[in-house]
Amino acid sequence: MARDIFGTAPGGEFGLRYQLKRFEKYSLRASHFVEALSIGVIGTRPMREAIDVIRGHNQPVELHAHSEWLPYLPDAPSTAFAQQHFDQLPLDRQVWALERALRYFAECGVDRVDAFRAGNFTASRETLAALSTVGIAYDSSVNIKYTRIGFDHLELTHPTTIRGTCEIPVSWFIDGFGRHRPAHLAACSASELTEALLQAWRARWPVFVIVMHSFDLLNQARTAADETMLTRFEAICDFLAQNRDKFRTVAFSDLVPANVARAEKLGPPLRSSVGRTVVRSGEQILRRYANFRGGLNPRHRRIMALPTSLAILQSIWFGP
Repeated sequence: MARDIFGTAPGGEFGLRYQLKRFEKYSLRASHFVEALSIGVIGTRPMREAIDVIRGHNQPVELHAHSEWLPYLPDAPSTAFAQQHFDQLPLDRQVWALERALRYFAECGVDRVDAFRAGNFTASRETLAALSTVGIAYDSSVNIKYTRIGFDHLELTHPTTIRGTCEIPVSWFIDGFGRHRPAHLAACSASELTEALLQAWRARWPVFVIVMHSFDLLNQARTAADETMLTRFEAICDFLAQNRDKFRTVAFSDLVPANVARAEKLGPPLRSSVGRTVVRSGEQILRRYANFRGGLNPRHRRIMALPTSLAILQSIWFGP
């Protein structure tokens, strides 16, 4: 909990509390998907602490569940849950898992859930049917890079109602090398994300979903803050705060399914330029070097500052 949820490291905390304080500073909303099935193994106290911290900052708590925990629940027949992921479970097993997760949430004081995200983004169409059965209106498990079966291109891209549940997929774009890139803070530069957001706004997308984890602001070993990620996170928060005329950060409870789940295809995929992709690749190389060396010296910090300038210049060389 200290490492992965609260991001405790030399110099302070860079996880949940840190992120909530930054959202508060910039007046941003963010839905927090909290893992529930682990409560049946480790008890209510650890997750209750995280839930209370989130609610103390007036942010919404939503349901997250990793089916890997199922064989370890005291009263779950292990033979029924030998599979690792949600998309390997039949409908009745998924309903059981969701009902159990909701029960654990109730024990932690959470009596309303609007949205769900399956662990490892491994939802199936049966997951959407199971969510409808237990009364959860939204799913945000679909991720073009990780979701493995059962969804077509439109469903991987835009909000769609599937088996009674409104699916709001993780947003993505095609990078300069032609690869699908989910809008995950740890996988995209601030320049790539802000350009994708602007393209989505120009194309009149109803929603754009960005993902981050409580441990994303730590280095890969999770032993210290990652300066690149701290800068990236701050840049995205500032961008959203400075562009309230274009973007409004919302909770799932603020949405209306009929307004976001449009049937028509909303234009071509979002695209990043070769220049932005090259800049991000260089940024990631420096991140790995910094993680290996245990931090950046002043010279490397100056190098890390270059991607911001290059991201501006590359729009001249390579286009938006």
